[in-house]
Amino acid sequence: NAIVFEDRVDPGDVALPAQFPTDTISGFDIRALYMLYDADNDTMYVGIDCFTICGDTDGDGDPGSTGEILAGLGGTDEADFGPGESFGLLIDTDNDYVGAAGGTPASGDFDVVIGVNEDGTVANIGAFNYVGAINEQLLFDTWTDQLPN
Repeated sequence: NAIVFEDRVDPGDVALPAQFPTDTISGFDIRALYMLYDADNDTMYVGIDCFTICGDTDGDGDPGSTGEILAGLGGTDEADFGPGESFGLLIDTDNDYVGAAGGTPASGDFDVVIGVNEDGTVANIGAFNYVGAINEQLLFDTWTDQLPN
């Protein structure tokens, strides 16, 4: 059975500019993450469930083009996780993360990122070594060598 990590019951934690109708949901607003490990084949399956079409930045129902509101603001909605768009699941393989407590900040690092970096497309989805710090954006230079499938 898959393990389900629910992000939120209701959408809305990914903000859009104020010019969008209040009920517009970004394609980067995740509902849940699903993980299933197949021990026989040593394979981890990961699924991402968005409230709308994953990657449809402006939430207009068309992930392949920029809608009028976003275009009017000078923004773009790249097709298929194009340049500047990314998503990733960070994994701490050596279990060195320590959460913030009593005024002490969180420490430790994530080691692997699974997803698409801001320079790639869905065709480039994969697992990569990750060298970014906790709370650092998933910028291209934090994704290093691609790991074998």
